[in-house]
Formats: sequence, C-alpha cells, structure tokens
Amino acid sequence: MKQPGLLRFPIVELPLNIQLFHVALPFQRHEQPGYWRRYICWNLSNAVQLLKGDESGNAKLTCQSPRKDSGYDLREVSEVGLVIDAEGLEVYFCRFSDGSAVIDNLQVASLRIPAKAQIIWSTTLPPPDELKTSP
Repeated sequence: MKQPGLLRFPIVELPLNIQLFHVALPFQRHEQPGYWRRYICWNLSNAVQLLKGDESGNAKLTCQSPRKDSGYDLREVSEVGLVIDAEGLEVYFCRFSDGSAVIDNLQVASLRIPAKAQIIWSTTLPPPDELKTSP
C-alpha cells in the first residue's frame, strides 16, 4: 500500500542509551477498535507534539528506561506538564502513577510541581475538543 509522505525504515539505530517515549494514537479511519499509529520519540517535546494531534482523547504514552543489565522497564505515563523558567526555557516533565517522574530524560524519585507548571496532557483529561469548549 503506497501512502504519500510515508517513510519506512527496516532498521533504525538508536546510538544513545537514553529513555524513549512510545506514543500510541488511535487510527481514526478504521471503524473497528484496535488500530493504532505508534511512534517512538527520544524526548518529551516530540511526544507532546504527537499527543497534541490526538482528537480522540485515547492516546497512550509509555516511557522506556535506558538499557540496564536486566533489560528495559516500560511504564505508563499518567501526565505530562510544562514549566517555563525565568529565561523562557521550556522544560517538559512526565509523571507516573507512583509519583516518580522524568524531567528531560532525568529520572527523579519525586517531583514537586511549581505553581506555574501547566499540565498539558493527562490520562484523565477530556479530549482536546471538550477542553476547548469548557467554560
């Protein structure tokens, strides 16, 4: 099946041992559930761009740990947020259900969210079209 703009690579090398973010978006053109478009991102900024395009509210975000002796850990992300510092630098973070977090590929045991942080995606937020119409 040919699709304009679609690139397929039989092998992709990831030369750095960093965390990766798996984004799964429901494929809207099929009436049957279970069809997903899947992406792997090397940072939260790229994952956020994909999540912003989800109109269903059913996107999934998973964080894959760097390679360890025992393999990889995969954890479901419960929310993604954004903090803008005094110099205007945007810093994305994600939090897991156990309270641990990732800040720009740094693992932290707990995260205190600054008052000016903005939660931009969450497994409990309504779909984007509902957010736009909320008072």
